[in-house]
Amino acid sequence: MITDQYYPPPDLSDGRYATEFGRLNSLISDAVINCNVQYLSWAMNNLTYNYEWGAFPGFHGLDLCYTFHPFNIPVDGQNVCLLYGSERPTQFQKYLVSFVKYGSPNYPQTPPIVPFPIFGKAKDIVEITWIEDFYVTQDNKLPEDRCNFWQSAPYIG
Repeated sequence: MITDQYYPPPDLSDGRYATEFGRLNSLISDAVINCNVQYLSWAMNNLTYNYEWGAFPGFHGLDLCYTFHPFNIPVDGQNVCLLYGSERPTQFQKYLVSFVKYGSPNYPQTPPIVPFPIFGKAKDIVEITWIEDFYVTQDNKLPEDRCNFWQSAPYIG
């Protein structure tokens, strides 16, 4: 069963998740976001530029605050985009425009905050956070075994 093999009950010793909510979050994240990123990278022979949004509060879609700055995303009556100021969104927009115009987020910025690496076999990405800004790391969270399960689509019948 999928929940036994790929999403076992919460266990504090393995660091994946500590609660049933975390377990469900892991399943949904893999099925909807993480594995689709991996499939796109595989389809392009891992010659992609990937980033992970980790800026507070870290909700999916809040990278739109950077993409379309100035932008308004109301949460509980507050515009969460106001948290980000303007310097980092402007840099992110430079990456996006450079990628669209030249096929690389790194050109012609001199110098970029951090050069975007090609994803490659090492799974190099740019992590975007509120405190540390932009930095290069490896995406070791992409679960190839679980993504292989979702890609095989056994739930289709």
